[in-house]
Amino acid sequence: MGVKTIAEIKGAVRQINIGDMSIEDLENLTPVDSVNFSKRNFSEEQIEDINQRTVVNHLRNAKYIVFDRKNYVRYCEANPKVIWEKIDFTQYRNLVISTELIYRDYAELMEELDIRDGYELFYVIKSSIENWNTSLFEINCRRVPVIVMGDGSEEHQAVQLLKELSPIDFQSYYEAYEERFGVRKESAQGNPTISGILANYYTEGIYAIDVPSIDERDVAAFKEVLEIKNFWFTDELEREFEKVCIHSSDDAFNSAAFKRLGYTLNMGYAYNDIYSSVVDYFDAELFSSDIVDLNELDRRLVNLSIFNFQALG
Repeated sequence: MGVKTIAEIKGAVRQINIGDMSIEDLENLTPVDSVNFSKRNFSEEQIEDINQRTVVNHLRNAKYIVFDRKNYVRYCEANPKVIWEKIDFTQYRNLVISTELIYRDYAELMEELDIRDGYELFYVIKSSIENWNTSLFEINCRRVPVIVMGDGSEEHQAVQLLKELSPIDFQSYYEAYEERFGVRKESAQGNPTISGILANYYTEGIYAIDVPSIDERDVAAFKEVLEIKNFWFTDELEREFEKVCIHSSDDAFNSAAFKRLGYTLNMGYAYNDIYSSVVDYFDAELFSSDIVDLNELDRRLVNLSIFNFQALG
């Protein structure tokens, strides 16, 4: 009878009135006040059969139910369709990220939907994943709050980040990893996949890696391509790199190599070093007028967290 009761809970989930409640409190509720809706929906005999651990497991996959960073559960009316329409998930393609990163990048939208941290966002995404267009790439929800986008690999992105920052001390590297991918530095440090691959480059508290350059035979042609624009998105540059840099290894696509050509490469974009920073580029090229029509700008640009910070500033 317990299995039947839990199945019925699925149909009544929108009626749950939990408020902010810890899992421990939820599990310790007496049968009669079990999740505040049991008297309306079940007989006392049925209530006796409810297994609280099964209820918790169900809630972790139920729509409109979210758990926060402290493992507190509540009812959240955030419309998942808005999430899938307004968040540009393609900017995270082939990365392994924490939903804390998306939460940070879309702070205004999160406030509008009353999503209170990245953990709650994880559950909204997980329970509505059917809305995603899998023809673009797969999105897989791993252990909260980590999501794998497409062919994302922790080993690959850990090494790629090191190529940008090398040499760098242990603590600073993991702080940069948290900033880049949203994964808390303590979690990244404790992840054997990340720490294992980086151990190959660790000596006396420093991570260091030799960074390859673009082959001299490719430099002139690729520099011509770069100079077409002062601002590039990484996916565009990767395609041009593959076409033009036929003598260079894939590892030559790194920030040090771009620096030698007069460009700064960051996650998702690169800009000409005639600008002291990407903010300087925005000021000179986008915010020089009193009025800026955001609808006329590339959506990928508008979704950059640094762009939103500058625009709101």
